[in-house]
Amino acid sequence: MSIRILSLPFFCFLTVIQTAPPTWGLDIWEPNDSLADVQKLDIDTVHEIFTYASIDSPTDEDWFHLTHLAIADKWVTAWIEDRPGGQEGTGFDTVLEMLNGATGASIASNDDISSQIRQSGIIGAAVPMDASPTFRVRPFGADDLGPYRLYTMIHLQGGGRDRVEVEPNDTSGSSDGISSGQNMSGVISDATDVDWFEFVTPLPHEAEFAVALRNDSGGGADFVVEVLDESGNVNYLPRLNDDGETGANDFLVFSVGDVQEKTRKIRVSSRSGTGAYRLFLGELNPSNQEWFRSPSLLNLSIPDNDISGVTDIITVPDSAVVENLNVRVNIEHSDLEDLRLELTHIDSGRTVTLYNANCPGATLTVSFDEESVFGFCPLAFGGHAPPVDSFAPFLDEDIKGDWALNVIDGDGGDTGTLRNWSLEMEASSKYVPPPFTCNSPYTGPMSGAISIKDSTGQGLAFTEDTIIITDPGTLADLNVFVDISHDDIADIGFTIQNVESGLSVPLYTGLTCNETRVMAVFDDEGAAAPCPPVDPMTPIMPNASGAGLDAFEGRPLAGTWILRVNDANPGTTGTLNQWCLLPTLQTVTDTPTSTPTETPTPTTDVGFNCTSSYSGPMAGPATIPDATPLGVGTLQDTIVIADPGTLSDMDVFVDITHDAIADLGVSLVRQEDALVIPLYSGIACSATRLSAVFSDEGGAAPCPAIDPFTPIQPNTGTTSLDDLENRSLAGTWTLQVVDGSQGATGVLNSWCLIPTLQGPTN
Repeated sequence: MSIRILSLPFFCFLTVIQTAPPTWGLDIWEPNDSLADVQKLDIDTVHEIFTYASIDSPTDEDWFHLTHLAIADKWVTAWIEDRPGGQEGTGFDTVLEMLNGATGASIASNDDISSQIRQSGIIGAAVPMDASPTFRVRPFGADDLGPYRLYTMIHLQGGGRDRVEVEPNDTSGSSDGISSGQNMSGVISDATDVDWFEFVTPLPHEAEFAVALRNDSGGGADFVVEVLDESGNVNYLPRLNDDGETGANDFLVFSVGDVQEKTRKIRVSSRSGTGAYRLFLGELNPSNQEWFRSPSLLNLSIPDNDISGVTDIITVPDSAVVENLNVRVNIEHSDLEDLRLELTHIDSGRTVTLYNANCPGATLTVSFDEESVFGFCPLAFGGHAPPVDSFAPFLDEDIKGDWALNVIDGDGGDTGTLRNWSLEMEASSKYVPPPFTCNSPYTGPMSGAISIKDSTGQGLAFTEDTIIITDPGTLADLNVFVDISHDDIADIGFTIQNVESGLSVPLYTGLTCNETRVMAVFDDEGAAAPCPPVDPMTPIMPNASGAGLDAFEGRPLAGTWILRVNDANPGTTGTLNQWCLLPTLQTVTDTPTSTPTETPTPTTDVGFNCTSSYSGPMAGPATIPDATPLGVGTLQDTIVIADPGTLSDMDVFVDITHDAIADLGVSLVRQEDALVIPLYSGIACSATRLSAVFSDEGGAAPCPAIDPFTPIQPNTGTTSLDDLENRSLAGTWTLQVVDGSQGATGVLNSWCLIPTLQGPTN
């Protein structure tokens, strides 16, 4: 599935549905197997250039109706690309039919032109003013199954839209003009004849256009169509008529790439033979709700010489697995060599750099695409350029959540604007979170999964499992992990009870969530419960009314704990796979098992000495690189921890001396899952020292922040240190210090991790 997601001034919802067979892709349009349930493609309100669907069985039919076209007599072109994007498998044979949307009468049809080129189509048919076209796609044979894209192109008839080529037009310099919406009749008269046409895109505009060539030679000519740049030298998509057959009709899609006026040349020639043709040129008609366009006047100012920059967020509402990613930006700035662009998937904490002062110029309108064959400079050559960093960290992860584009101007004196930006993602199937291992000594059921009793219809049926704890300690916090498989989780609810206190806390009720799995960590500080709740790496709040888990705070850990599952309706069954208690005690002593590393004494005048075994830099204070005209300066210092344990809390001490703390940004990175936690941004704090313990339970950051005995909260970012809860202590931890402005220097004196583990070792 190709998902193009852009920030919008209105809400758009993306539904990702797996179809059979799942290896072929996703068809969001089903059911649309007849005229009665035809899918309407309202091309006034959505912005996709094609419809992505699939033929899933020998009896499958797909029906689509263009709703806005009862405006004038028109010439309609439509074609199918089988197995788009070079998917595995040979092309398959489809039958494409166009009908009168008002009467249902057939207007035109055409089966597969050539299975080798994976295309079938109707090169053109007249549709009267009072009718909107309806398209029917079906397999030619029982084995002709797979994914496809349906393209449409509309030409209004009359008004100078039908033209005949004007000779001589045998060179780029003598090109005959052609406009969007026109069709051109031409003839290749001999072996040396070449016909050139020139097309100037509308201004302002951002669109994809199509060229369709109807072979009217009666099989006498093997035509070739190419789209070139205004000099006639660069062939953008030399893929037309590559089947080696004579007499085939041809189709080609090309992008103008941005809102700038651009000239394109179209060249028609023949490999062999002579004869007539008709060339159609037009803007592709939008017809897929998976394209979401940013407002044309997003126009966010980029702060000058500010390491925070400007950030805009696109939210992807549904889960799917990322297989490919492109990022398109439209930026105007008086000096692009000042800029750095970063893309962050906030939910996973992963960040990649798209652009880092790569080229001079004033306009950056480009699609960052790892598969681009174009170099970076000059900018936007061909409309695509490779990003600085690979998109690999995002591949195979869940696309759901917030995606942030951060544009940073790292040098003073120039200004600019983020006009708009977009994401284009290819995703293959619904995302399934990785298995969750409950690393708690307080885990059940002891003998493995147990069956959940089904209701008899005479009231609730209860299933209980008990954990008895004898370890000492007083609870500061309690989370509960629960994993249940059930035919319908809307039938069930469950509570956690402490027998000694008599306190029972409702955790979950399925209610209207007709799903088959609950796999979640319940936490009073968690997010609202989604449907289905199947991502234990994102804690959720209990969704049932009653006392919260914070009611256990201050009570003993020791005691008898019962998870009680109730089933309200007969006829469905399930199992309690696993559950566990994840306690945080009020006082926990952590004695690392590894040999403590030698910790250099921080060069601090505030009297704080980090006694943690997890300290750096190992070689003593480290110089922070100053920013340069090419981008920010970055210092990274890494601590590798092999000790076992699961985090219930993490604080971080940082001591930096610098001529201008306002130039700096400080982040903690956990390398195993690429989680980036911003800790500090100097911004408007004109100080020369940062010496602080960062804690999500701390106070607001003062200026200057130089009292490590009074913990402070991170003052920047959307991820927090709380996101480290339930993760392993063992791993590779990196402190990253970024200098965003030239002219000031400094050192990282010392830093350390101050972890609290979830509980004592049995």
